[in-house]
Amino acid sequence: ENKESLKEIQELMKSLDISHSYDLVKPIGRGKQNYSVIEDLKKNYSTLRDDEDGSIVVRKPDAELSEKYNSCFYKTASITSSGDLYPCIFSRDILLGNVIKDGLSTTNEALLENAERFAHKNIEGCGDCELRYACNDCRPLVHSLTDDWFSKSPLCPKETGMINV
Repeated sequence: ENKESLKEIQELMKSLDISHSYDLVKPIGRGKQNYSVIEDLKKNYSTLRDDEDGSIVVRKPDAELSEKYNSCFYKTASITSSGDLYPCIFSRDILLGNVIKDGLSTTNEALLENAERFAHKNIEGCGDCELRYACNDCRPLVHSLTDDWFSKSPLCPKETGMINV
């Protein structure tokens, strides 16, 4: 709903010196109904990105964690009201345990094992990519688009030309 105001929002964020990043709408769950707008969103995302200085920032802790873990799953978790634990709100078919029944240490271990399972080194076409430690990989999005948890994202910024290396 704010698509027409992206430039103004970007300028406001810069004027307030607020760190910001951009994320595409994910065609997961109800978002699948709006998949047709993804191409238009990619164009807007590219325009916003091109207006920035063009640099890619890789923070050392993030890069080190991305060597071993999935860049998203190591920093997210979703817990339902009944205590069921999922790696993220969009991955409801990967039940990792229950924090009420299993306890926090057991479920935390399950979260880390899952994040390691989906590390870039285990994803088709990503293991040798020079952007793998800067990539914010969304496995639920890939699964939604390809029906495969381990395939390369069809929205890969390098492959789609959103980032030129």
